[in-house]
Parts: sequence; C-alpha cells; structure tokens
Amino acid sequence: MNIKPEQTYKLVETEGHLSIIPPDMNVADPTAQPLIVADKEKLCDYLMAYLSNRELMKPLKEAHHAAMDYVGITLVRR
Repeated sequence: MNIKPEQTYKLVETEGHLSIIPPDMNVADPTAQPLIVADKEKLCDYLMAYLSNRELMKPLKEAHHAAMDYVGITLVRR
C-alpha cells in the first residue's frame, strides 16, 4: 500500500486478525467484518477504543458502537 498524506484506511476484523487496508479493497475471508474507513487520526482513536472494549470481552458489535461513540462518528446504515 502506498502511504500518502491525507489518506483514508479501512479497518477490517476477521477471525483472529485485524487488517488495515486501502478503502476500496475487500477481504475474501467470509468472517470479515469491515469496521471503519477513516483518516489516520480517527483510525488510531477508534482502534484504541475498539481494542479496549474487546479486551473487556465485549462482542464485536458492542465494541464497535462504543468505539464509534468515542471517536464521534455517527453510524450509517445501508
């Protein structure tokens, strides 16, 4: 991945892994759960909050919602 200023990244969780990939890339793993697309600052803040919640044994969905609240991003449903 070419790292450029003002770039956005996609964070994806699969069973046992977290991947930071370009926003237009997809992961072929059927367990892949895309979490967030954000710039480096929001991604780092989100990741800190998300991992803290997962360490507390919160399920993915609950940890994701808590991290989104922490970062101040409104959930978008499609």
